[in-house]
Amino acid sequence: MNYIKEINAFYIITQTNPLSPSASASASLLWHTLMHINNQTRWKPSFTVAVSILKTKTGVSESTIKRARDELQTKGFIHYHSRGGNQAAEYQMVSLWSI
Repeated sequence: MNYIKEINAFYIITQTNPLSPSASASASLLWHTLMHINNQTRWKPSFTVAVSILKTKTGVSESTIKRARDELQTKGFIHYHSRGGNQAAEYQMVSLWSI
C-alpha cells in the first residue's frame, strides 16, 4: 500500500462520496489513525487494535469510535469484525487508490 496515494484517494473519494455530517470528523480521524497503525504493521492484510488504543490515539470516546468505524465500513473504506469478549477487533484497510 502506498501511504500518500491512499491519503490522496481518501480525500478525492470523500469529495464525491462524503462521510455523514454527524460522523465526518471522527470517521476521518479514525481512518487516519488506522492507516498509521497499519503502516506500523508494515501493511499486514489484517491487524488487531483495541478500542482503548484507538481512544488514546484519537482522543474520542468508545461510542464515537464505534459510530465512526461503522461509517467507514458502510462507505467501504475499511472492513472490521468484532471478535467478542475482551478481544480487540480485527481490521482490514481497503486500498482506496485501487478503487
